[in-house]
Amino acid sequence: MRITRRAALASMAACAQQVPDREFDPPLLDPKFAAGKGPVIGIDDRHHNFHTVDGGYSTFARFLRKDGYVVRAAGAQQNILVIANALSKENARRWTAPYSPAFSDGEAQEIAAWVKQGGSLLLVVDHQPFPACNNTLAAKFNVQFHNGYASDPERGRSPSVFSMSNGGLRPHSVTAGIDSVATFTGSAFQAPDAAALLVFGAQAVSSTFDRPGGARGKAASITPVAGWLHGAALEFGRGRVVVSGEAAMFSAQRTGAEKAPMGMNHPAAANNARYLRQVMGWL
Repeated sequence: MRITRRAALASMAACAQQVPDREFDPPLLDPKFAAGKGPVIGIDDRHHNFHTVDGGYSTFARFLRKDGYVVRAAGAQQNILVIANALSKENARRWTAPYSPAFSDGEAQEIAAWVKQGGSLLLVVDHQPFPACNNTLAAKFNVQFHNGYASDPERGRSPSVFSMSNGGLRPHSVTAGIDSVATFTGSAFQAPDAAALLVFGAQAVSSTFDRPGGARGKAASITPVAGWLHGAALEFGRGRVVVSGEAAMFSAQRTGAEKAPMGMNHPAAANNARYLRQVMGWL
């Protein structure tokens, strides 16, 4: 199917309506580390990432700096690598098939080897087309994303609330003391070697669309994803990986003409900042 330039630009314009909420500043009264003395967190910005340290993940960076971490763009040295919504050069402005990997097989092997030797990775892969562009890297950790938009009637929709009471939030040191977290659409994945953090319910599906911005139209295919994961943690050699099927939950953005809150600034996401702290603490 041929996609017109107008349709592609319309999709990109819809994404541009998401802007960082730079006024949102969640409190943090008990920093884990002295200011600037904590581990170095490097946020990838070399793979056409939708979220970067000065862009969509500016709140992510500001909040974790308050916890004592050093947060900057990824470079040669960091303790924790964050990869959020990487895209290939070909798909950076064209969110339709054919999809190309954001990471070459050599890059993916290098990242996996770094983790195995003791590095820590937070891999964030949102809805279509991000799964298709990140599965080469994810496969190195035996993780497989479905290239669609995941939805779950049991959890609600944008935000979806994963809680202990509805079975969506699972016990783990990452989730200790948290009764719920909120996510904003995203993807579903399978990770047989990982511990579940967020799990989809019995009616969950992942819908794949054949054109940019297609989530507002008719799906080309719908795949049941009951029991699939939306968040997971795994040991990998001497290192650790946390996988998230949604990006906005770790950010604070404003979206649409109404500038509605999306992310940690949403009323339903009161526990997301603590969840982020505990993710980074476990890594």
